[in-house]
Parts: sequence; structure tokens; C-alpha cells
Amino acid sequence: MKRKCNKCGYERNPLDPAPEYECPRCGSMYPRAESTQQKSIDPGHHSELDLHCEQGDDGLNQEMLRELNLLIRSRYGMIWIATIEEERTESLMKYLADSLNLPLFLWNLNTGLHREGLENAVYGTADPKMAFDHIVAISLPAVYCFQGLSPFFDDALLKAKLTNLARFFSEHEGA
Repeated sequence: MKRKCNKCGYERNPLDPAPEYECPRCGSMYPRAESTQQKSIDPGHHSELDLHCEQGDDGLNQEMLRELNLLIRSRYGMIWIATIEEERTESLMKYLADSLNLPLFLWNLNTGLHREGLENAVYGTADPKMAFDHIVAISLPAVYCFQGLSPFFDDALLKAKLTNLARFFSEHEGA
């Protein structure tokens, strides 16, 4: 069966050199191109990952890194990682951001949003809604990691801003 890209309309040829999951013409990842036609983006539309997988010799889970890389390149606006291992997740995000040649921004309630490696947080971003607004305003392609955000999910305004942020990243580089 020939695969047709929903983004550019290209019909895949068996001899195309691009990987099976990628459109040879526009570079769009098929899983994302197909799912955006079928699902709206909302905080419930995300990819959930399990961190309890075997690690490689370098202490990093290579399978998880490949999956995260694919999800970001496929322009998933939000990737939900349910874990209590925040340090391990942060290490994965650092490695991933480096491999994608993107800066990494970290957020938690204590410090707000800050670029990894820099001490000062962006002023006023301890409130996650303000951090979301800042990310959209600067439009900087980056990997943004929010730790400890789930207690805020009862806030309707936060959910709306998170939906807008996910939509923003489905159209721009980063996640």
C-alpha cells in the first residue's frame, strides 16, 4: 500500500530513500501528519512515555531518546512524561536538546523558567501561565521541560494556555 503524506500530498514510492516514517518530499513524519488530521490538539492529546525501561551503558535509555527525538521532530506540541525521577528526566532532556541542537529551558514552581546552565530565571515565570505566555512571546525554538505541573491542571485558564502552547509547537520547531 502506498503511503500519502497528509501535509504535502506526496505519494510515497517503495524506492524512496527516506525512512518509512518520513515523507521524502517535505520531511514531515507520517505519524504526526496523519494524527493532526484526525485529532485536535489539547492537553489530553499527547504522547505518554514510561521511564522504567532498561538503560544503556551511558545511563541513558536510547530507545526513549529515539522516541522523544521522533516525537519532537514530528511536531508533537506536548509530550507528557509521568515519572517521579525528575533528575533522570532532566538528564534525558539535556541530552535530547543537545542532540537536536536546541537550547533547554527548565521550569519548576520554585525557580520559574530558566535556560539550562544559567542561574537567573525569566522574571515573573514562577506562575506557569506566565511561563507559557513568555514562551509564545519569544518564539524561540527550544526544548521546554516543566516539572511538577500536574497540580495546576484544575485551572481552566492554564489548560487553555497549555492547549495554545501545544498548538504553537505543532507549527514551530521545539517542544
